Amino acid sequence: LVTSEDGNVTFSPIAFILHETDNSLETVFMSIVTHNSNNLKVARGHLILAAEHCNESTVHSDFSLWSAGKIKKGFCVLGVNGIEVVMDVSVVKGEGIHTVITAHPHGQLVVNGIRTSSFGIDHDEANWFYHVHRTLYALLPTWMMSSNFVRRMNANIHTLFKF
Repeated sequence: LVTSEDGNVTFSPIAFILHETDNSLETVFMSIVTHNSNNLKVARGHLILAAEHCNESTVHSDFSLWSAGKIKKGFCVLGVNGIEVVMDVSVVKGEGIHTVITAHPHGQLVVNGIRTSSFGIDHDEANWFYHVHRTLYALLPTWMMSSNFVRRMNANIHTLFKF
């Protein structure tokens, strides 16, 4: 699921999966649990729609993209059913980093009921890089998008631009 620019939740097919191979490195994640028991585990630098001051007057315009490592108990995050209060934040270890590029151009995913960016760096800059994948997805057959050739090209571009 993804969210569109107006905040509506919709389905979008996956155009490309980054980090699909050799994804067994131990990684440190932030575990963020909301009052609705939604639990999101993401890398410290992953961007999440959040607001620092959470109270009954918090509105959608108060939200911006925060690195997961900066989110604290008492923050608000945007869930699919509205504003959710962060009840717990902890550091956990796990394996693998998963990045999906959806065909939808907005670049905001819904993960375990919480709206997040697809990125761990500047959302708009990285989203331009993802538009290349979305264009190829629209033009090329599926078998070509999952070919070793396209994966190697992506890895080289990723390394070159440090995304």
